[in-house]
Amino acid sequence: MKLSELKGEHAIEVIADLIAPITNIVSNPENKSWRLVERREGETDREMAARELRVKVPKLLRSNKKDVLDILCTINGKSPEEMSLFDITKGTIELFDDEDFISLFMYAVNTVGGIQPTESSVTADHSEPES
Repeated sequence: MKLSELKGEHAIEVIADLIAPITNIVSNPENKSWRLVERREGETDREMAARELRVKVPKLLRSNKKDVLDILCTINGKSPEEMSLFDITKGTIELFDDEDFISLFMYAVNTVGGIQPTESSVTADHSEPES
């Protein structure tokens, strides 16, 4: 299932449940090297992210087993005990084709993972809204 297929309050619940495991993955020091990537000429953000994740998936899976399983369970509405090898494999592959998940993940990499903020994020108004 893709994030874009989720609707209403259920979508909010799924996003809320994804924040912790995604944050754990991007803040894991074992994963620092895969965040430092160079863009290939003509490559889009999505293509770059997908390429790097495909190359480094084994390390990511091994060093973040619980968090990856939590992500897959959350998106697919299953418990860890219900996730078969096929479900995990299919779900992992589908994550790389989910533009919304890639965007959410890359946002976390850029904000939580220690990559320097962009000029627009530095100059944005982050103050609390008035009540």
